Amino acid sequence: MTQPLRAIIFDLDGTLIDSAVELTAAVNGGLAHYKLPQVTVSQVKTMIGDGAMALTERAFAASGRRLNAAGLAEALEVVRGEYARQPPSGFYPGARETVERLAAMGLSLAVCTNKPEKPAKRILGQLGAAQHFRAIVGGDTFATKKPDPGPIQALMEQLGGTPEDTIMIGDSANDVIAGRIAGLYTVAVSYGYSNTPPHELGADALVDSLEEIFPILAQRLPR
Repeated sequence: MTQPLRAIIFDLDGTLIDSAVELTAAVNGGLAHYKLPQVTVSQVKTMIGDGAMALTERAFAASGRRLNAAGLAEALEVVRGEYARQPPSGFYPGARETVERLAAMGLSLAVCTNKPEKPAKRILGQLGAAQHFRAIVGGDTFATKKPDPGPIQALMEQLGGTPEDTIMIGDSANDVIAGRIAGLYTVAVSYGYSNTPPHELGADALVDSLEEIFPILAQRLPR
C-alpha cells in the first residue's frame, strides 16, 4: 500500500446496505405465487451473494421445489417482479457517511455487485446515494461476475484506476477473491452475509464498520 488512493469499489448487499429483509419478502412473494412454504430472513442471508438466479434457485430448493431451467427462468421473473415492489433497505450504520466523506475527498467510487444492475441502480437512487458513484455494475452487466475479476478490471478502466491505487471492499469470498485476482488491496466487513467466517476470507484488512477504513488508509487518502 504505497500508491495514493484513487478509487474504491464497493460490494452492495451485506457491505453498504442490509438488504436481507427486502430480499426475503421478494422470494417469499415468489414462493407464495407457487403456493410453497415461506423462508426466513436467516435462511435468505445464507443464500445472498451470487445473484438473483442463485438466490431464487436456493430459496425454492429450501421450500422443497427443485427447478429445471425453464422453471427457474419463470420463477426468477416472478421474484424480480416482487422485488421491484419492495421498499429499499437502509445503509448499514456509518456506510452512507463513509461514502459521502470519500466522495467529498475526490475519490472515484463504484459499486460492483452480483445483484442485477437495474435494481442496484434503483435502490441506490431511492436511497439518494447514486450520485456518489461514478459507476454501478451488476451481475448481468458483463459476461462474468464475481468471483471472476473481469467486472472489477472493467471498472478500474472506467475509473482510471490501477491495481496499485484501487481497493475492493466487500463482505464475501466472491469480493475478496475477485479483488485479489485483480491485484487489489481488499477489505472485508465482518457484518455481512458471508458463509465463511470473515476472518477466514483472506482479505488484507477486516473492519467492523466502514468508518474503520479511514485509519487503515490514512496515509493514502487525499488531504
